[in-house]
Amino acid sequence: MICALCIAVSVIAQNKKSDSFPGALRSNKQPDTTLFRYYLKKAIALNDTQNDSDSYYITLAKNVATKLQYKEGLADYYHFLTVRFNQQENYDSAMLMARQEFAWATDSNDESRIIYAYNDIGNLY
Repeated sequence: MICALCIAVSVIAQNKKSDSFPGALRSNKQPDTTLFRYYLKKAIALNDTQNDSDSYYITLAKNVATKLQYKEGLADYYHFLTVRFNQQENYDSAMLMARQEFAWATDSNDESRIIYAYNDIGNLY
């Protein structure tokens, strides 16, 4: 009986009105870095299992970053693609993405992103 009650409560808690984050994303007319992070994390979560879905979310993330001129986000986008192409053993494309990652990382002047970009380029050599 208690278990059935717990299940019923959890089902009610997950309805569209109660789950506020996706609703807040839909109601937010102006994209922001939170929206970019959301799409990037969805793409990363789906990367190993559902390539079509991760492509959809990473494209959404890039569109948001481009619209915002979010340099750190564009560096993260190209890092994602570098890792993906490297995993697929498509090293030429991975190197092109790593160079783009490095360019955006240096434009953003973010030391951790620059380190990731150097690391990606080094791993590909």
